[in-house]
Amino acid sequence: MAWLVDRGLQDKRHAAAIHLRTHYVDILENGTFGEPVNLGNNVNTPHREQFPFIDEMNTLYFASDGHQGLGNLDIFMSNSYSGVYAKPINLGETINSGTDDFSFVLKENDSIGYFSSNRDGGDNLYTFTRKINERRFTIEGDVRDKNSKQLLPGTTITLYDENDQLIVQLVVGNDATYVLNSEPNKKYKIVAEKDFYVSKMIDFETKDDGTIRFNIELEIESYVDAEPKIVKKDDGLVYVELENIYFDFNEWEVKPESGKILDVLVDLMKKHPRMEIELGAHTDTRASEVYNLRLSHNRANSVLDYLVKNGIARKRVKAKGFGKRKPLINCGDNCTETEHAINRRCEFIILK
Repeated sequence: MAWLVDRGLQDKRHAAAIHLRTHYVDILENGTFGEPVNLGNNVNTPHREQFPFIDEMNTLYFASDGHQGLGNLDIFMSNSYSGVYAKPINLGETINSGTDDFSFVLKENDSIGYFSSNRDGGDNLYTFTRKINERRFTIEGDVRDKNSKQLLPGTTITLYDENDQLIVQLVVGNDATYVLNSEPNKKYKIVAEKDFYVSKMIDFETKDDGTIRFNIELEIESYVDAEPKIVKKDDGLVYVELENIYFDFNEWEVKPESGKILDVLVDLMKKHPRMEIELGAHTDTRASEVYNLRLSHNRANSVLDYLVKNGIARKRVKAKGFGKRKPLINCGDNCTETEHAINRRCEFIILK
């Protein structure tokens, strides 16, 4: 279904929503309509763009759940430059909520507008009075892999003030871009965090020199690229590769020589405080299933206790005993001593 909004524009262009994409059509001199034209990727996304409205200044307002917003449908604005609409700007928390906000219209001369929202549980109409804002200072950029330069959707961006008080936090969308409000002449800290990546922090100070947009391009490095002991294996999982942890027969106490190996993991987790791991203890195939499960469980918890005693928060480590269920070499009852030794192991898989 198509619908048009006529606001008496000089160029006779009107906004229309067709199949959840925003288009415009020209009104021809004979009063008929031209062919609908898609407003392009600056405005439209693979999601919903609906309820377009164009004011007397040729500014487009529309609702979308495809651009970075507060949740569900948000209302955005986009200015036209030489007939091309720019990247939309979210109207912010004054208008938008975490529910659906849509059908924005503005009575320009009276600075009065209306929109619909279901923020109170049902679709209701709201009115507002537009006031002239001071200049809007923003921090904006995108997030990329440091080495491949690929965009990194799903990265968490957090902005702190100079006293380390959180100002805003968001997760970037498919275009990996972010726009954050700021104030001039203030010190900030911006942090980028993503699972399996080293956190990146940048300190900076905004100026009041006429520059309204402060661009910061964030590049973060994966654990695999940053740390030689971290590898991604053919099973798709990311491992911390350490020398094997050995235990005495039928024992689970961490031996001094094994403690030195685990200290490498302790240092690595202290260096990357967001890292969380799964600690898996495995036995060889000798003895019963019940015996090996109990033994591997005790060994996994013993290693966990060692990490905790050396300053790693217990919530960052998930300890599991697998017994003889997952041998690296499936040799059954015909394993050599070398094969048994390979199957007896501790594995450290990075979860985030």
